[in-house]
Amino acid sequence: MPGFYSNGEYDLAGFIVGAVDKEKLITGSKIQVGDVLIGFPSTGLHTNGYSLARKLFFEVAGYAPNQYVNELKDKPGPP
Repeated sequence: MPGFYSNGEYDLAGFIVGAVDKEKLITGSKIQVGDVLIGFPSTGLHTNGYSLARKLFFEVAGYAPNQYVNELKDKPGPP
């Protein structure tokens, strides 16, 4: 999680590994009218989501860490 930990710090639990058999991979090629999509709400940002959020807030949108963001009703925090 670049930009989150100070130099020399690390998180051994900050990763996820996933695998799927190639024949079970969902590509979208078999989606048909009438199929149902089930979604679960997120509990927030996880792992690489923090890196993406920091990039979007600070590099793309140009927010400062202490700048109030109306949509969040808060500050984005440290980059």
